[in-house]
Amino acid sequence: MKHLTIKLLFSILMMIFLFIPAGALDFSGYLKPGIYYTPFSEDPESLFPFLGFTSGLTVEIPLGDIFLVHSSLETYINGAGILTETDDSFDLTIERFLTLRGNIAQALDFVMDLKELYLDFYIEDFDFRIGKHIVTWGLADGNNPTDQVNPRYIGTRYTSILNEQKMGNFITEIVYNLPGDLGKIDAVFMPFSFPNIIPWQEMSMTIPGDTTIVMNMTEAEDPALIPENMEGGARALFYLNNFDFSLSYLTIMDRYMDVTIESSFVPFPSPTVTTTISPAYFRTHNFGLDWATSFLGLDFRGEGVFVLTDDPEGTDMSIKNSYLQGIVQLSKTALNSTTTFSLSWAPKYVLQYKTIDDYPAEEQMAAEMMMRYNGQAYEFENSVAFRVQSKLLHETLSPEGMFLYNIAAGDFLGTMSLAYNIADALNLKIGVTIYGSTLKADDPAREYGNFSKTGVEDKDAIYAELKWNF
Repeated sequence: MKHLTIKLLFSILMMIFLFIPAGALDFSGYLKPGIYYTPFSEDPESLFPFLGFTSGLTVEIPLGDIFLVHSSLETYINGAGILTETDDSFDLTIERFLTLRGNIAQALDFVMDLKELYLDFYIEDFDFRIGKHIVTWGLADGNNPTDQVNPRYIGTRYTSILNEQKMGNFITEIVYNLPGDLGKIDAVFMPFSFPNIIPWQEMSMTIPGDTTIVMNMTEAEDPALIPENMEGGARALFYLNNFDFSLSYLTIMDRYMDVTIESSFVPFPSPTVTTTISPAYFRTHNFGLDWATSFLGLDFRGEGVFVLTDDPEGTDMSIKNSYLQGIVQLSKTALNSTTTFSLSWAPKYVLQYKTIDDYPAEEQMAAEMMMRYNGQAYEFENSVAFRVQSKLLHETLSPEGMFLYNIAAGDFLGTMSLAYNIADALNLKIGVTIYGSTLKADDPAREYGNFSKTGVEDKDAIYAELKWNF
């Protein structure tokens, strides 16, 4: 089915290009080479985790006054492996429909993704969009807990632009535009479920001793392409003078994986405990609310979502508990409209929360490991963030800084960047990303934070990107 779908969509695209005059095509795109350097990495091979480029090509084809074909191809190439030992291997796979992923000699990783390929058409007050594309929900700036329609690259792609983390999904979208420009009602249906791509490595480890310990981590696979895993939802957005707000409902397979942990004990011929950790995806129901308004020169906006999981009672250790999550943002533009200051608060509350001590002794090790993965180590956690953005020298120089602190976990993330507009379509950006914690280095609680666990503690980075738009 996968290869049949790919051939069919590419055939349609090629037919469109053959029968449409070249003058009717609208081309645009970008090329962005970049380099990332992690000076505190303990692994010399990861001092330069990224040395490559991202590129995008967008083609739009109008078909009369009603129809529009939109295609977007994105390429991500990382050649940092050329700085280390290489071999003669070659790997090439087609996955997630219209995504080509490969590796050459363990030196060059590349992804070529037909990120969007859809048909737009309009009938009176209804807009239709059918195909692979991006949907954006939410009115908050940057952190949007209701914006879960599309999967993302989480910690697996080096980019300073959040939009490049989003992946296209096959979506049938119908929008009804309310009379009098009062808002719109947006309905989406996804026949296939794709989760976020996050760091995960298949492995097996044996620890010898009086009792042998065997630890297995199985391969992460996408949810099966079956009717039970179909997704969909709707959002109603209203414009009421100086107050915009929306209500939404989305049912999806959790974009962030859970893990199942199974243990077995074999006493003969030698005592062996085998623990197998496997990624798993379960359905969630997301009820969202967001708003935006302004007063006294302040921009005020926020979002909230109630996520109902497959374990509302909190009795299944392998499935996230239901939870509430939100964000409130307050922004002010000052200094002759050149600088924007933003302050935000992002709380999260886990229902039916349990501590490790709430589980039987034989399950406590698995419970502790689960809390490292599922993001529910604390019953209530909240983050505060401060951000400042400026546009100076007639908007040719754009400094930006952000500091985010998670109060419950005691860890933080800091970013600073400086963008310079070299020419009309050429921009240079340099920046730094810093991860840290207020906890001691040997404190096991560091593993419960987003910015202090083992996977990120040495990933402080300095980067430079040059982007050419055409």
